[in-house]
Amino acid sequence: MILGHYIISDHAVDQYEDRVGIYSKMNTRQCIKADLHFSKIKKIVHGKEDNTIHVFSRHGIEFIFKKCKNNLILKTVIKRNRHTNPGAVNKRKMQHAIN
Repeated sequence: MILGHYIISDHAVDQYEDRVGIYSKMNTRQCIKADLHFSKIKKIVHGKEDNTIHVFSRHGIEFIFKKCKNNLILKTVIKRNRHTNPGAVNKRKMQHAIN
């Protein structure tokens, strides 16, 4: 696993259900873990000052993690179509390059 140990917040589960939906007969947390599998991660952008990590998957989903002590906490899930996702990756890179 690329990210190591992470915690999925209830807020992120609610957002995932609203924005992405649930596929097959898995529960929401299993769907999130399946989307964060190393073969589905397309790009990872690290924030320097604000301790955030933006993970972009192949399906146009952006997962925003916050570093707290020794754990990563999944805070937000954003769903985009695959045509606007590269622009979002570049935007995150530029935001964190300036800081």
